[in-house]
Amino acid sequence: MEDQIAFSRGRSTVTKSIIVHKINIAEHEMLQQVQSIENSSPLLFIFSDGVQLQKALVAGDKTIIHTNTTNLDEALIVLMATYYTFAIEYPKSFSQIFGLLQTYVVGEPYEGIKSSRYNAFVNILNSNFSLGFEDVED
Repeated sequence: MEDQIAFSRGRSTVTKSIIVHKINIAEHEMLQQVQSIENSSPLLFIFSDGVQLQKALVAGDKTIIHTNTTNLDEALIVLMATYYTFAIEYPKSFSQIFGLLQTYVVGEPYEGIKSSRYNAFVNILNSNFSLGFEDVED
């Protein structure tokens, strides 16, 4: 979905994933697998056995937040709450997926710059599902 709504740059897309997925990492090694670089945007690090989510951490700007959940939806909410709590602006590379989550999960309209692909995706969502949101104008 992130690629479907990303900004385009010629023939490529400008996007990074907000989720880093690690599989089959021993619990005592999970924190070592999380990279939290100074001034980096928060990301969601999820650890699983390939089927079941085992741990979810939010990490950014040399800070690690334990989500205390094994539910992906709840972990995504913690990631979004991190941006709200610390008043962090969505980086352009993450802005489209966060805008979509903000609109459809949090219920707050996304006021940032939207890619044409974002607008097309939202219009398809709204035409195929009764979500109670207005169509987006291009």
